[in-house]
Amino acid sequence: MTEINFIVNPPAYYWQNYGEIKEITDMLSRLSKNIDLFNYTFDIRFISITPIIAPDEVIHSPEFCEKTLMCMDSGIANISLYSDYNDFCLGDLQKKKAIIVENIIASVKLVKNKTVEYFDFEKLERDIIRLAYLTK
Repeated sequence: MTEINFIVNPPAYYWQNYGEIKEITDMLSRLSKNIDLFNYTFDIRFISITPIIAPDEVIHSPEFCEKTLMCMDSGIANISLYSDYNDFCLGDLQKKKAIIVENIIASVKLVKNKTVEYFDFEKLERDIIRLAYLTK
């Protein structure tokens, strides 16, 4: 087994206040365990993504603000982007999954845009979508 180098954390704020959604937790785990960045890039060694699903009144607090931290010298990226809180809360399970997947892809695209060398974003995007909607 290869070392995990792509981690998608549970959505900030939402999980802390409403609890986890097992199907989404399983999806995030599947992505983290099955994406190996070395298949897509030579520049980035580790990516951590934390979607933020929080109401407007808390998104400016330090705990739930968007973050794009990248250290290209060491090949590490830590990305936290907002997703629409109301759409997520009102959505069914498939809509919730789609919102998370869109957030993950947007996060990866930010990293890709900062890389200098090879980064096969299209292949990684396809694999994220394939793994996200894979059923047991």
